[in-house]
Amino acid sequence: MKWVIVIALLITSLQPARSQQEALQRSKPTIYLLIKSVYIPYRGGGAALHSLPMSSVEECEEAGALIVSSSRLKLRNTQDAFECITGR
Repeated sequence: MKWVIVIALLITSLQPARSQQEALQRSKPTIYLLIKSVYIPYRGGGAALHSLPMSSVEECEEAGALIVSSSRLKLRNTQDAFECITGR
């Protein structure tokens, strides 16, 4: 019977710490790199939008500029752009 009381006390003592961690995670915004790529051929076409989580705005800006200016990812008749946004 004593061990049931001890377990109950342990569980209730851990709850505030868990809720504080969850509150910190929710309050910390996440930066997302949005990459837009539009293909414009003579007939038809298409567009794609991708989002990648980043750890900071600086990292996002660097990665976006690198991806958009990459010669290996460049195709004929495409228009690429990026934007860094803050989310949860």
